[in-house]
Amino acid sequence: MIEHIEPYARLGWTEKRGFELDLAANEDGVLVRMTGVPVAADGTDALTANAIELHRLEILFKADVDISGTPGQLQEATIQIRGSKLAFTAKIEDAETGESQDFASETALQVAVGAPKAGGKIAASVEEEELDWEDENTLEQLFGDVMPMSTSEVRKPKPEPGPAGGGFAALLKALAGADPDGHHATQEVARPSPAPFQNDPLPDLEPPSPAFSVEQEAKSFLALLLEHEHLELVEGHTMDELVSGLAPLLAAGVGPVSKASALSNWFLEQDAVEELYIDDESLAGLLEAW
Repeated sequence: MIEHIEPYARLGWTEKRGFELDLAANEDGVLVRMTGVPVAADGTDALTANAIELHRLEILFKADVDISGTPGQLQEATIQIRGSKLAFTAKIEDAETGESQDFASETALQVAVGAPKAGGKIAASVEEEELDWEDENTLEQLFGDVMPMSTSEVRKPKPEPGPAGGGFAALLKALAGADPDGHHATQEVARPSPAPFQNDPLPDLEPPSPAFSVEQEAKSFLALLLEHEHLELVEGHTMDELVSGLAPLLAAGVGPVSKASALSNWFLEQDAVEELYIDDESLAGLLEAW
């Protein structure tokens, strides 16, 4: 069961970055939390006049969903200011069943002091075609110093099979910033200090837990595909060439069906891959059991 978490919505503002959203909403056994999500609006007037869609790649990596103790993923989301509250609507995918459901909430809103009504900086979002998954700076570009949150404090984690002892749960924890020795795995990125808020500050969240190596999980998954002849490499290439690009894709908090499709497309674009001998449905089953 999900423990009660006091809902909150906070619109941060800096002249350099524009609006960024922190939110926690808990409705009918579904918990949604996000932090540092850019909002494409030049001021509060735009957010009052229309529902603003949040960038899908940003919510993929910066939102966390718990559906009665099982993981979920935001497929799309919008926000709109309604008086002193923030209306949040979304479509949520159950990571275990692949089914989607609607989600809606209205939460008391905190807006940064000094946020403009109009004419301000529109927050930029990362575009998928701009990302290089083999670049070690990609995760920093996606997350900055805001890493995805774990829902371990609101549900008991289920043990996952696998040589690293953590499966995808371990991957998500690893992305939250710790290596096998408990040291922070990502370089801190300086960000401008946000303006003060009009209401009381939000409660602190628990820090992320130490985790296993993301690359170790990726190597194990590649070894499994090669062992069962689901994947063939080009002669002269090795699986090590695929590890850095595969790791963040495995760690993405989407359902097995969506993840299988994304992985298939990615594999077929790699110079080191000769052929992929597993269809999306079978790959989704493998991911679910991993």
